[in-house]
Amino acid sequence: MIYDRLDQLKTYLGISRNLDTAIAWLAANDAGKLAMGKYPVDGEKVIVLAQSYETKERTLARFEAHRRYIDIQLVTEGQEQCYATPLSNVGASEPFSAENDIGFYGEPASGEVALPMLPGTFAVFFPQDAHKPSCDLDVKRPVRKIVVKVAV
Repeated sequence: MIYDRLDQLKTYLGISRNLDTAIAWLAANDAGKLAMGKYPVDGEKVIVLAQSYETKERTLARFEAHRRYIDIQLVTEGQEQCYATPLSNVGASEPFSAENDIGFYGEPASGEVALPMLPGTFAVFFPQDAHKPSCDLDVKRPVRKIVVKVAV
C-alpha cells in the first residue's frame, strides 16, 4: 500500500510498466474534470473510473481486495476515510468474484490503518492490501473520486 500526496506521485515511477502509464496519465490530465464514467487509457491494462457518491458509516462499508488490478484512489471533491490492512489479516465474507475482480472480507482483529482521503492525497492498493473505502470522515458528505484500475 502507498499513501501519499499527489505532488509526490512521480516518486513511484518504475514499480511496473502499467503503473507508470497510470501515473503519466494522472500527471498529464485533470482527472477532477472528468464526467462520471469509465475511461480506458491503455485497453484493459489501465482504466480510469470517475465516480460520485455519498460516504457511509464505517459499519456499512466492507473490506475489499482485487487480484488482477491495483487500485489508485484519489478524491477530487469532498473527503472520506479509507481503512486498510494486509489481506492476510481478514477472512473472506463471500466467494471471490473473478468476473468482477473483487472479494469482500470481514473486519480484522487488529492491524488496520485509517487513511483520510482528502483532495491532494492518493492511495495505491495492491492485491495483498484489503481496503475499505467510502467511509464517513467525521460526517456523511458527497464525494467525487477517481479510481485507476492498473493491471498487475
